[in-house]
Amino acid sequence: MRARQSVLFSLCASVLAISAACSDAANPILGPDGPIVDNSSKSVVVTPSQTTLSQGSHVALQVKAGDPNGKTVSGSVTWSSSDTTIAKVSNSGDVAAVAPGEAVITASVGDAHAQATIDVSGSNSAGTNGPTSGAPSSDSGASGLWTDQPSGLHTLTDQPWNSMSSLGWQVYKYGHDWVRTVSDPSVPTGEANVLQFDYFKGYDGIGHGPAVVMYPLSAGELYVGFYWKLSPDWEGHTSGVNKVLYLYQAEGDNREAVFLVAHGAPGGPYHLEISNEASDGGKWWTQNVNNIPVVPGQWYKVEMHVKKASSDGAPNGLVEWWVNGQLAARYTNAKLRASNFSEVHIDPVWGGIDRNLWKTHDDYQRFGLVHVSGR
Repeated sequence: MRARQSVLFSLCASVLAISAACSDAANPILGPDGPIVDNSSKSVVVTPSQTTLSQGSHVALQVKAGDPNGKTVSGSVTWSSSDTTIAKVSNSGDVAAVAPGEAVITASVGDAHAQATIDVSGSNSAGTNGPTSGAPSSDSGASGLWTDQPSGLHTLTDQPWNSMSSLGWQVYKYGHDWVRTVSDPSVPTGEANVLQFDYFKGYDGIGHGPAVVMYPLSAGELYVGFYWKLSPDWEGHTSGVNKVLYLYQAEGDNREAVFLVAHGAPGGPYHLEISNEASDGGKWWTQNVNNIPVVPGQWYKVEMHVKKASSDGAPNGLVEWWVNGQLAARYTNAKLRASNFSEVHIDPVWGGIDRNLWKTHDDYQRFGLVHVSGR
């Protein structure tokens, strides 16, 4: 008697089952005791079976494969889209709505298949849980990807990574070359290249990132949207702090920042938090709306929205962020500075407090398209 073994290929939804007869000798489905070699029908289940998405939004599909007796079995899944100009699907089943129209997403496990229909409408007029300052404006940048951008903000930059020093972006390499552009076909936006920060084996946790890629600006209200992922076997810092990027507020030469981190014990699970260097004495803002885990090896759309305080330390600044279109946190009493935000720093420092801690294997952080707007 075979024991049951679940094979849920993660990422969310409802239920569609399509059965297909197949002989899978070349690519056998693996059960708990080895390959299942009979030629009986197998069924594939994809959830959801039909979804309507606003342009720029996402849905995460999940799949199950079963044997003729109804037992779940394991195997690799291949994803494909009938029209990538309408909807793209990553290797993990994350579907990005690119342009209005209809596309069919197919999940294949061996010779068995299941499909989900994706209908894409125009730009989302109010992202999940809605932005604090109203619906996104028509100036949402990058074909409407930035679904939670508040109205009234104007695009400052939409940066694909064909070059690191373009469209106003600047690069600081600290005398070494640990940042580069690489190809990653799994990025949901379908860009040719992504930005990669390298952490080689032996990299220490004393307080510098592999490099800084930064964009100078001046805005009292700032929105930053970007696609981001950790390497699949990311080695988390023992402090729980794995920094992603900084948003600086300038006051002469005395600048301070709020910075985003992937927080969690080494090995995860991780989640996104923001820390404040400025007037609130190292305040940490955690997820207070939805608890959204971050899994290494998967792409995430991250959106951040901040507003300066009326005076230094006044409890009326704003900090909020979304992960894959879902509101993670909102703080309307943030004690920020009254100075304008002056720089976006992609500066993914690993930890930052321990010279005696080293990476035991190579790692990376990757960034896809980055969108910045403000006023």
